[in-house]
Amino acid sequence: MKTWRTATKIAICERTLFVSKSNSNLQYRDPFTRVGVRLDGEDMLAFQLHEAGCRTMSAQWNYPGVRSPFWRLYWNDRPGAWIECSGRRFALVPSRLLLVPAHAVFDTHGAPRPVTHFWIHFSLYPDLTAKKNIPVWVPCGKGLGRQVVTLAKKIRQPASSTPRQLHHLCGALLHQVFANSEVDSHAPRLPLKLCALLNGIELSLAKPIPVTGLAHRAGKSRGGFIRWFKDYMEVSPARYVLSRRLDHACRLLKFSSATIEEISEKLGFANRSHFSRTFQKQMGSGPAFFRKN
Repeated sequence: MKTWRTATKIAICERTLFVSKSNSNLQYRDPFTRVGVRLDGEDMLAFQLHEAGCRTMSAQWNYPGVRSPFWRLYWNDRPGAWIECSGRRFALVPSRLLLVPAHAVFDTHGAPRPVTHFWIHFSLYPDLTAKKNIPVWVPCGKGLGRQVVTLAKKIRQPASSTPRQLHHLCGALLHQVFANSEVDSHAPRLPLKLCALLNGIELSLAKPIPVTGLAHRAGKSRGGFIRWFKDYMEVSPARYVLSRRLDHACRLLKFSSATIEEISEKLGFANRSHFSRTFQKQMGSGPAFFRKN
């Protein structure tokens, strides 16, 4: 091997990098080497985990018209139970995981005999906008199957893992599921400029988000921006912002102890009355009733 007299050699991931001695303190601020694959794109997915569980399911698992603002991942260790969505039956079986998108409306049907039921509830950022909110089967090969079984056992034995460890394991499982080609049909095919706008909306829900400002950021006229936005998102920008606020409101009502006044302020509503009227109109019930039930 050639001798390098003016360089310090560092082995990283089977690559040999040569760093000038004048920079041997490694105070490098740019994480990009220009030879790797960038993983920080605006359209990359992030998971917000809400809950994971594993319990014995009975024949009483019968709930009509289920609709949630978050995604669900289901797996059963034996056949027998299923969900019905858009006139199709999706069986819960050991050989496949079932991924249920946010806002899918479905009915659940319990198994005639007890089965072990595993689930993860989570949200996605940016939110995926599948035209048809239809569940997706994910083949459960040997590796993925072992991962699910191991995680289910750990959830049933809380003393064996910390919540942080379970959080990492659930996140790893979701990344495996979404890396599967079967799930790719739900992945957004959006321009990077639009993905950046959607991420900006997620971070600005507590503030006014005028359509004119979004159009300016996109470099388009107001009318042209609205048409461009609807072509991809199938709703107007104002409707999309409202739906994101209400989705966040549902999660805060369900998973946090924040008061309704705090939630309305956090999500950019004028006051509790304005928030309650909007929530009632869009969700069919007031926020207090939604939280209670």
